Amino acid sequence: MKALRVGLSTTTIEPVLTHGRLDGIGVYTSALVQGLPRHGCEVNGYAFPPFGRAAMGKAFSAGRMLPRSYEAWSLRDLVCGARAPAAHDGGLLDLFHFTDYRVVRMNCPVVATLHDAVPIKYPEWTSPRLRRVKNFALKRAARKADHVIALSQHAIAELVECFSIDARRITVVPCGVGAEWHRPVDESTVTAALQRHGLRRGYFLFVGTLQPRKNVDRIIDAYLGLPPALRRERQLVIVGRAGWRCEDTVRKLQAAMAEGDEVVWLNNVQGE
Repeated sequence: MKALRVGLSTTTIEPVLTHGRLDGIGVYTSALVQGLPRHGCEVNGYAFPPFGRAAMGKAFSAGRMLPRSYEAWSLRDLVCGARAPAAHDGGLLDLFHFTDYRVVRMNCPVVATLHDAVPIKYPEWTSPRLRRVKNFALKRAARKADHVIALSQHAIAELVECFSIDARRITVVPCGVGAEWHRPVDESTVTAALQRHGLRRGYFLFVGTLQPRKNVDRIIDAYLGLPPALRRERQLVIVGRAGWRCEDTVRKLQAAMAEGDEVVWLNNVQGE
């Protein structure tokens, strides 16, 4: 049986673009790259170059460079209905899967994973830069997909409301758990990691990019409200890079650490 030839957007995992740091969508995309071949798919990665910097695509390693930036393809589609090419090594792709909201029409069926509708439903939680333009583009992009993947049943109503997508075009595919998370870690590796980051066993943990919707400020306030004896026993560990509109959160973290509270902020622990 011939393998299904799947094009996959790898913009969120391209080291040249991400500098080796993955966000949640990057982790999701990386898992698809690793997992789909085990289910009979031939995966071909493609990444959009930054606007006006197509030459840097020569250094891409996670996938091939699409011939134009996302912005350029979207403009061509808006003006003349242009579709991006869907070919790999001379053969047509059977399907293209976009994982990061940057969806363009292709010369093959298109599937898009829409993780949530936060930028549209709660714009105050997102970066304000060109927000109206971005939300207009987001809505148009979402409707370019022939089929949409939602990560939970709860998300469907929100996607229908905010993106005006027919619910019949949405399928729920929950996120899986990679095999690496089921493998025991030997004691020496655990001890070395704890020592490297100044951690003690039994800490409270938050993982995620710092941004308003994550409500990290409330986590910090709740922790600082605990009895001092409990805080001395249990550290609060925040893992995640600074995102957008998080200046107050960063200041609060830095102040807590400077005052000797048992708060630890780790910017990047990729792979640990």
